[in-house]
Amino acid sequence: MNNFWQIGFVVFICAIWPVAAFAKDDGLIQWHSTNVQLLRGSGYALGSSQREIITLQHAHGWTLGDNMVFYDATLSGQDYFEWHSRLSLKKIRKAPVKIGPVKDILLASTLEVPEKGSARYLFGVGADWTIPGFKFFATNFYLRDNPDLAGHTWATTFAWKKTFAVRGQPFLFDGFVDMAGSEGTRSGYQLAAPTLLADIGTHLGQADKLFLGIEYQHWNNKFGLKDVDERVAQLQLRWVLD
Repeated sequence: MNNFWQIGFVVFICAIWPVAAFAKDDGLIQWHSTNVQLLRGSGYALGSSQREIITLQHAHGWTLGDNMVFYDATLSGQDYFEWHSRLSLKKIRKAPVKIGPVKDILLASTLEVPEKGSARYLFGVGADWTIPGFKFFATNFYLRDNPDLAGHTWATTFAWKKTFAVRGQPFLFDGFVDMAGSEGTRSGYQLAAPTLLADIGTHLGQADKLFLGIEYQHWNNKFGLKDVDERVAQLQLRWVLD
């Protein structure tokens, strides 16, 4: 089953990248972005203390919503796959949605596929916000179900992207925060993963393409395991393909 998702993701990336570029010209895809991230860190709470991770990530907006998918390949094991899909009220109605700083309301869903155990399903509602200085700021609130545990729980996600410059050097500040309540025998958890990257490509004639910096992982009750906490600074090299 895990090999199926791993192979499926690689096929997805290989297929969706050129298709998204073609569909953008046709108006179906409004924007798209694909990147590869290389990460290295030490001090992880579970499994190998030191790890090298390759992340493949793709996102696009289309005429009815947006999608984001990523696959973490950890060289020591513990691969992970996640798919986010949202339908936009603004796009479906073809009319603006403005509730204070909220600029869109969305029907949100997520599929989480760990290396071990069953896939987890999340369904809920999302909101996109207008916040000065941010490229985007999004929140999603879910009902989360892990089939391997009794009952279900709540979950929420915050994601953002901001660019700025210091003395002419451009930087990228993005990341996410995931939180969930207790479910079955697992405790609630909180994961924050902010990333600060310097746009080193700007010095090589490749602005907005090559980034280097730090992703900090702050995890309380990792995987819902009580008192298993993780604080890891990971060196990240990110290559934006399109």
